[in-house]
Amino acid sequence: MSTPLPIPPPIPAAPSLSMPVPVPGLGTPGLRTRILDRPYRVLGATMVEVRESIALLGPRLASGAFGGATEWTIRWSFASELSGVIYRPSAIDVTLDVVLRMPRWEAPRSAAPGARDEWRRYLVALADHEGGHVAIASQAAGEVTAILGGLSAPSVARLHHVADTVVRERLARARAEEVAYDVVTHHGATQGARLDGQEARRCA
Repeated sequence: MSTPLPIPPPIPAAPSLSMPVPVPGLGTPGLRTRILDRPYRVLGATMVEVRESIALLGPRLASGAFGGATEWTIRWSFASELSGVIYRPSAIDVTLDVVLRMPRWEAPRSAAPGARDEWRRYLVALADHEGGHVAIASQAAGEVTAILGGLSAPSVARLHHVADTVVRERLARARAEEVAYDVVTHHGATQGARLDGQEARRCA
């Protein structure tokens, strides 16, 4: 029976992750992307202990505790401009906010070299999986920007109603894509996001 691991104090948001998650779609006109890294510290001298620490301290959602997590929101706004007899969006502003939770392990002196190698391999795979979630969100945000740019309506009220409807439909589709992505990848397991032979679960 293993000894329970102590719970380390939380660490503040860091400017970068131990393993950066790729962020596609940056630089799209009218789209702002803001990334907040919120790493959490895990403990242990072996990967078994580190896995237990992840299970205890990792991100938690209704579906369970996970090794890493990507949470995002997309906000949009625009002004209305009269063009002839129809109104079109102008000054379109779309913001994608992404919060990334990834584990951070500072290997103790007693850690075996193999543990360090396994940890590096795991982080690469986990970052790749989380990058897939970021890609889904980034693509949705880019399409929202394009959707808004192509709308028109006979009144301001109608323009905002149509925009709200089509944008929310696109965001719902993005959420469904994330669920499918996790099903196909088994929450990153098929991409190698397993720690020491055991699946490191994560959230959608």
